[in-house]
Formats: sequence, C-alpha cells, structure tokens
Amino acid sequence: MKKPTRVFIQMGPGGVGKTTVSAAYGLHWAMQGKKVLVMTIDPARRLAQALGIANNNGTVKVPIGNIKGELYATLLDHSAIFDSFILKMSNSQNQLAEKLFKNKLYQSLKNKLQGSQDFTALVELYNQASSGDYDIVILDTPPAQHAWQFLESPEKLSNLFREKVMRWFQWMGDPKGSVGLWNKIMITGTQKVMQALQILTGQEFMNQISDFFKAIQSFQVQLRDKIENAQKLLKSAQTEFTLVTTQDELKIRETIEYAKEIDSKGYHLKRIILNRAWPENNLDDISYLSTVDQAEIKKVFTLLSESQKINKALMNNWPKDVQILKIYDTLKSSHDLQRLQEMAQDIQESVK
Repeated sequence: MKKPTRVFIQMGPGGVGKTTVSAAYGLHWAMQGKKVLVMTIDPARRLAQALGIANNNGTVKVPIGNIKGELYATLLDHSAIFDSFILKMSNSQNQLAEKLFKNKLYQSLKNKLQGSQDFTALVELYNQASSGDYDIVILDTPPAQHAWQFLESPEKLSNLFREKVMRWFQWMGDPKGSVGLWNKIMITGTQKVMQALQILTGQEFMNQISDFFKAIQSFQVQLRDKIENAQKLLKSAQTEFTLVTTQDELKIRETIEYAKEIDSKGYHLKRIILNRAWPENNLDDISYLSTVDQAEIKKVFTLLSESQKINKALMNNWPKDVQILKIYDTLKSSHDLQRLQEMAQDIQESVK
C-alpha cells in the first residue's frame, strides 16, 4: 500500500529566501529518490526561469540530471484554480458555472478578495496531496504581512458564503419576493442602506450581487467540505511545518514567535532551516597583511563574532525537538540550478 503523500509547509519572515529554500529542499528529497512537487506563488524571475515555470505553463519537471528521484515545480495560477474548483463543484450544472464566471462580482472576488489566493493555495495543496501522484508536496506559502493570514483567511472567506449571508444578498436583488424579510429590514433601518447603495451603484450592480450569491449557494456544502478537509490536512500527521530564517537578530526573534504560534495552534513544526548561515571558522593567519589591513579585518571579525554570540543565545530559545538545518552563505546568486544543488547538498550534510 502506497504511503500517504508527505506535505511540507514552508513559512517564515519576509526576505529570508523562503522560495529558493523551498526549491532546494525539494531537490534534497529528489536526490533521495523521491518524486517531489514544489508549489510556489511568486518566485524571483531568474529562479522561475531556472525551474521552468517563468511562463506559468502548469506543472513542469525541473531539468536536473543524475538524481535518483524527480523534481517538479508549479507556479500557482489562482484564477485558474478558482475556476477549476467551481467547475468541479458544479457537477453537471456547467451552465450555472459559466454564468458565474461572467459575473463581475465573481471576477473581482476571485482575484482581489482577501483570503481568496490563500484559499486557492490550500485547495491545490489538498488536491495534489490527495492525488497520490507525488511522494512529497512542498508549499511555499503566499507572501503575507502576517504569516497566519495564510492559514486563517480561507475560513474567513467561507464565512462570506454562509447561508444567512447568501440569502440576505439574494433578497437584495429580489425584494418583491420577500415581503416579510423586507418588513424586518425596514424595522432595522437597513432598507435605507440598501436604497443608498442602489443610488450609488445602480440596480444592475445590485442584481450582479444577487446573481452571484444565488449561483454560489449551490456550491456551499462542497465549499465548506473542501475547507474542512484542507484544514484537517494541515493538522494531520502527514503535514510538517518548516520555518525558514536567516542569521539575523530580528529574523531569529520573529522565528521564535512563529514557532510558539505553530505549537499553540496545533500544527506540527518539524524543522528550522537557517538560510545564509555563517561558517563558524577561526580567523586565518593574516600576518602577511599590512598592519592597517590586519586591524580592519580583526575589527570586522570581532563584530561578526559578537553578532554570532547574540544569535546563538537567541537560538537557544528555539524549540528543542525540531531539526535544525543549515544552508551556508556563499555570496553567490541563488537563482540557478547549480546553486540549488549546492544548497540541497548543504541540507543533506546538516541531516547527517
């Protein structure tokens, strides 16, 4: 019996190279003979070109030879995933789905509504993890001002489609058919709000809102089930969270807080990847240099040593039961396949 697909969620502060590390971590597992999919949102252009996803052409096999396994990458197309989700949920009601696709409110919501992109990322994660096509699926989380927005937004989005809310908007577009409700609305004063909205936006816009919620109501149960399944996947034993950070005091402090939140919310934090780590070497013999140059080098080395002491002290506050992996800083570009292989090799050495 085939083992369940392992899922790795990559999180961390901004500016730590999380997307590149996700690709390198995927390559690490492919080198172990695994079939791996890396799902990313907004990679740097050169990295996207190296992975073969710059043109957003679906899932592609990354052209790396001489490895035991296979590495695939995909750039998430939120609009296409949302449309695909609606088509699947509509079953045989393709006309209803097509009508929804043409709805201006739907077009705006799927691209601009807070949480919609996070929702599509989780939908695609669930689809890929449950397909059985891969041994490992790695999700590079969407960029967000706060990391937890990614995990919480889909639930907030589903609240928009609660039955009471949808009925309320449907009645907005057809007040004559719901005299009783509109009497209640008049009592609460909401009718004035609706009249003002109609004056500002016009009846056509109000009808667009009503049509949208009428169409989406038929997908309500499937939408709820999909979100519940995705949330269950995130907290299941097959899903592991990875925090990516750098050897920077502020980033380390943020990572400590993220680790506490992951634990408090019931997710499984398994590892921390320290990207752009500094080698712990002693100062080489510099006696051949001029006195001035020696003084400058010693000054820089002293500052670096002091910074390392502070960071080491902070890292003592990291969870004790997580794996710490290091990718060393070489000052090289990290946006090509050769560098990804070097980073994957660093990860392998850390595992040993």
